[in-house]
Amino acid sequence: MKIQLYSKVLLIQLLFTSLISYGQIGQVKFNLVEGMNGISVGKVTGITQDPQGYVWFADQTQRCITRFDGYQMKSYRYNPSNPNSLGGNYPESIWADSAGTIWIGFYGMGLDRFEPETNTFTHYRHNPDDNTSLSNDSVTAILVDHKGIVWIGSYGGLDRLDPITGNFTHYRHHPEDKNSLSNNRIRALYEDRQGTLWIGTGLPWEPKPPEIGGLNRFNRQTESFTRYLHDPQNAHSLIDNNVRAIYEDTRGTFWVGTAGDGLHTMDREKGSFIRHTYNPAQPNQLSRPPVKKSSIYDHITFITEDGAGAIWIGTFLEGITHYDPGTKKLTHYSNDVNSSSGFKDNSGWVSYTSRDGILWVSTQQNNLYRIDPFHKQIPHTNLESRVLALQEEMPGILWVGTENGLKIHDRNKNKIQTFIHDPSNPASISSNIIYSIYKDKSGTMWVGTLNGLSYTQAPNRAFNKYLFQHLNNEIFAGRFVTAIFEDGSRQFWLGTHRGLILMNRNSRMFKYFLHHPKDPTSLSNNYISVIQEDQLKNIWVGTWYGGGVNLFNKQTGKFQRFLAGYTVNSIYEDAFGNIWVGTENGLFRFDEHINKFINFHHSQFDLSTAFVTSIIEDNQKNLWISTLSGIYRLNQKQNEIIVYGKNYGVNTTSLMAAAVYKTKQGELLFGNSNGYFTFYPEKTVNTSQPPSILLTDFKINNLLVKREATSPLKKPLTQSNLIKLQHNQNSFSFYLAGIHYGNPAGNQHFYKLDGYDNTWREAGTDNTIYYPKVPNGSYNLRVKVANNDSLWATKSIRIIILPPWWLTWWAYTVYGLCLIAMGIAFDRYQRKRLIQKEREKARERELEQAHEIEKAYHKLKQTQEQLVQKEKMASLGELTAGIAHEIQNPLNFVNNFSEVSTELIDEIKQETIANHTKEVLAIADDLKQNLEKIHHHGKRADAIVKSMLQHSRSSTGEKELININDLAEENLRLAYHGLRAKDKNFNASLLTDFDKSIYKVEVVPQEIGRVLLNLFNNAFYATQQKKARLNGQYEPEVKVTTRQLDGSIQIRVRDNGMGIPENVQSKIFQPFFTTKPTGQGTGLGLSLSYDIITKGHGGELRVDSKEGEFTEFSIILPRSTKALIV
Repeated sequence: MKIQLYSKVLLIQLLFTSLISYGQIGQVKFNLVEGMNGISVGKVTGITQDPQGYVWFADQTQRCITRFDGYQMKSYRYNPSNPNSLGGNYPESIWADSAGTIWIGFYGMGLDRFEPETNTFTHYRHNPDDNTSLSNDSVTAILVDHKGIVWIGSYGGLDRLDPITGNFTHYRHHPEDKNSLSNNRIRALYEDRQGTLWIGTGLPWEPKPPEIGGLNRFNRQTESFTRYLHDPQNAHSLIDNNVRAIYEDTRGTFWVGTAGDGLHTMDREKGSFIRHTYNPAQPNQLSRPPVKKSSIYDHITFITEDGAGAIWIGTFLEGITHYDPGTKKLTHYSNDVNSSSGFKDNSGWVSYTSRDGILWVSTQQNNLYRIDPFHKQIPHTNLESRVLALQEEMPGILWVGTENGLKIHDRNKNKIQTFIHDPSNPASISSNIIYSIYKDKSGTMWVGTLNGLSYTQAPNRAFNKYLFQHLNNEIFAGRFVTAIFEDGSRQFWLGTHRGLILMNRNSRMFKYFLHHPKDPTSLSNNYISVIQEDQLKNIWVGTWYGGGVNLFNKQTGKFQRFLAGYTVNSIYEDAFGNIWVGTENGLFRFDEHINKFINFHHSQFDLSTAFVTSIIEDNQKNLWISTLSGIYRLNQKQNEIIVYGKNYGVNTTSLMAAAVYKTKQGELLFGNSNGYFTFYPEKTVNTSQPPSILLTDFKINNLLVKREATSPLKKPLTQSNLIKLQHNQNSFSFYLAGIHYGNPAGNQHFYKLDGYDNTWREAGTDNTIYYPKVPNGSYNLRVKVANNDSLWATKSIRIIILPPWWLTWWAYTVYGLCLIAMGIAFDRYQRKRLIQKEREKARERELEQAHEIEKAYHKLKQTQEQLVQKEKMASLGELTAGIAHEIQNPLNFVNNFSEVSTELIDEIKQETIANHTKEVLAIADDLKQNLEKIHHHGKRADAIVKSMLQHSRSSTGEKELININDLAEENLRLAYHGLRAKDKNFNASLLTDFDKSIYKVEVVPQEIGRVLLNLFNNAFYATQQKKARLNGQYEPEVKVTTRQLDGSIQIRVRDNGMGIPENVQSKIFQPFFTTKPTGQGTGLGLSLSYDIITKGHGGELRVDSKEGEFTEFSIILPRSTKALIV
């Protein structure tokens, strides 16, 4: 059997030369920097970066210097007619010092100093008649050292500039002085970490004696030079005297590059050199590329280090070299070597590493390149077939399921075995299309295919099969096995395209779970995509074609369905117990508190609608989510996302559903349409820096703001954290740039004005922040910028917009003082006016008191007339007698005290005639007391009248906070007296049980009063009828109860009257329904009451009654949030 099996197995030996190492950096990508916004880029002879982050280029082709922020370019050109323009048209070198000053050296036109803040140029030129002027107008090198000293290298030697006087101190070659500069032709200046100044001299393309040139070390104390020259007799000397490249790397290695095959590292203490020459027999050892034999001018143009620690070596004619000190790996780039990297030239002219670690390289072919050393290409294994499943059998042995058979990849030996279906061999795999692979706890390897299930055990590669040909007497030829899972209790689950199967591997018995359209607790769909068990031993089943997720209950055998309508590609439980589901329409997380899946949203990246193909967690507990737009890394806190897409070599649209795996070593694998990606997550964590934030071009009312005495900018914008604006300066804008040159097009810019904006705004393509007509106030402008690797930086500036002078605090103070002065003046005027009228008011006061009762009478009469005219408020007719009863007592008091007062006035007259002063005064006191009592009872009558008016007037519909106990008691009393006025023989016991702790309730008092009055009238009517029917052998009783419930107030009106028949209780709230005899009731009272309670107040009106015994109406009103405790 084994011989037959192996004869049918296709064994393929593949050497993966495309993979450098798993999870490590791939091929370097050279990004060509082209011109933008109308500015071109030519041969760049110098590169520098200023403190703000701008990169500056000295461009000889375009005859200018160019400032670049990653989004826009700005050029400064030579204009002979403008002395405040660039001082030459052939820039050779450039340097930005720590103060932001730009120094520019020209070929044949001297030196310039440019201040970007003030846009001013200062020119320095060689003057043969001035020994303190520049030595030579061909300035090839500039350096500002750690002390701020400006050093100039030219074809006339080394100069030191005094920035205050503008004078130069010269250091030149003197043939008779061995401690002088070795040569006046300077090509390189460099300061090492010890503060030592190094000077490289000699020109490789000028014919001259070979001893001309050399490396020089400057002694600051003695102002002398130590020379390092080529010695034919010393193998530890320089190989050539033309020195153009000097560099100290972060490991302290000191590099020197010369003409010819001149790559050196130097021992600065010994003054000796190690030559790293090219060896054809060992081309991968450290060296420069082989020297161009057809030219004597080939030389090393630069040596530098990128942000990742790699060394780059540029040559004049043979391209550039990348050296990794960690791996000792050497990579050569030119137009015919590694040209797929994007580098298409044969030279390197100058290089520069910006603060974000990005390397810039220019060439003789007028090209400028940008290299991001942190950018990692995710390695890919090409199998030329779609990968549908991945499973590690043992460390280094990977099983890969494809559409062209099973591939077992021995990654230790870089060998692949391919197993295909052979109809003539029963021990071959059951189909070439592999959907799933699983290793159970016993070590058996299971393979789900288009045609059933196969399994085998190492080292044997013979396969046994389950074809599932019969199920419930139905033929199931070729069941797709799309998912395999062994749960914690060793039960074996299979997902197929025709349902879920629980398999007993010992008895080979199967239990099937299928979709039944009429059973909502059955499987939602028969197309199974994934099976997962959580920490609580729950089984989760994902389905395709909109079936969503199913949660299986092992006790009941029932399913609970979630995410109906969603096609599920992946289910994963993270280390914190969160259940994640990836669908074709978004990422979801299960919320156990609400038993629901919640769509996952992130402020930076929208995964809520992404086509998610797979989910897995790394050893650092970060989630990795593959989608059709890239592979997303979500950190533990779920607040940071990094996207690995096309920039990392991931062909996003090719990622396959559920084809994901983590090895025991923590390596992640993602299958795609022609192979799989592999990487170690900890090695892909980006080590690049967050961007720096640059805010410039501050404009007010569309006019650029300059830093002046009267300007809102008191210091440079980069140093400002507070800007104060006048009220008419409330339209302003900024230019926002996130400075990170790895991939400027992938940087993201957001801004928000706290106190004005509710959400973050994304800057447009022009990166402009603009706010028009902002109201006065204090604001905080916040900006945040992310680079292409989703590393964020933030910055904020406080902006205060001052109010106009008439709205300032001192203006309000003046307003207040004026108001006080006016108040005092008005008060004095009023006092004089009141004194003049006081006597007149005293005479009128008695007359007014006499008219009070008459006014009350007229008000009562008018109110009664209004009540009669209000047919809609028919119930108020019942009030008239009750109100008359209530007002009779104060009127009797008024009449009685009036008569007594008349008699007292007569007595005063008599006593006055008799000149009895004491008696007059005593009688006057009595008269005063009578008048006070008249006044008191007049007020009481007035209050009764007002209360009646309150009931009779049309409701405004406005709610008020009232005491519901008082309202109920008042209407009960009025209803009772009203009925008593009609029937003097009627009596009833009035019982009240009021909850004293009840809240005041926000209601329309007139409407609630009408409801209560109607209920009381009905209660009295019912007891009156019962008393008549029983010939007086009965005691009528009406009880009112109030209670405070949770969130509501209850009012109950209960009588012991006739009760309501059960068969009509459901009709009593219908309009025009009444149980009273014809002509005694309209049938609208309870209907209107029901509408007032339910529609007008959102409450309830209920009835409980037993015929012949009682009736009880219950009003339930919601308690307002404005309610107060009495």
